[in-house]
Amino acid sequence: MRRLVGMQNLGNTCFINTCVQCLSNLDPFGDFFLANQHIFQLNKHSSMKGTLALSFGELLHKVCH
Repeated sequence: MRRLVGMQNLGNTCFINTCVQCLSNLDPFGDFFLANQHIFQLNKHSSMKGTLALSFGELLHKVCH
């Protein structure tokens, strides 16, 4: 499934935009987050408690739907 083809560059975000586009367009990886499967795999015992995965999932839902 083809996803994100471009994001707005805020002047210093081009590298992170590139990473987000690459990761979201890897079908197994992007599908995993768009199907909310990451929620069941969070490491709630880590110091971050899965916040990065949750944020990435939220971002994909916002830009792909």
